[in-house]
Amino acid sequence: MKSESQAPSAADLTALLHQEIPLSAYMQVSVAQLDAESIRLVAPFEPNRNIHGTGFAGSLYTLCVLTGWGLVTAWLKAQGLQASVVAHKAQIEYKSPVRGELEAQCVLPGEAEMAVFAQRLAARGKARLPLLVRLGEAVLFQADFIALREENE
Repeated sequence: MKSESQAPSAADLTALLHQEIPLSAYMQVSVAQLDAESIRLVAPFEPNRNIHGTGFAGSLYTLCVLTGWGLVTAWLKAQGLQASVVAHKAQIEYKSPVRGELEAQCVLPGEAEMAVFAQRLAARGKARLPLLVRLGEAVLFQADFIALREENE
């Protein structure tokens, strides 16, 4: 399950998103900030707007999923853990319209919770991590992301 640990750069993760999830390229999503505990993804307004001149709900939802997926994926790579990441269960609340660039942020839980996540992945081959993603004050997204140990280990 362990491989050489190397945290991806923001540019590397953007390329991975575009390769693995082609919709992210069409939305023009990029990783604006990435560190050991947090991530910020952005996407321009124009390709992600609706007929009302606000952010398209599907784009907002997708950006939230990509943000959580990206953060968990980057964390696993930084830990040298090989696993696939999927969104399992999610809930979104659209509090107000988005009228400009889409910007989603997510922060990992504390070290203790991440240690339990890694231990469960090692012991069971799968682990669940609940995350909260925000698009400013406009959108609140809560989801469980599941890491599944890759079979080639």
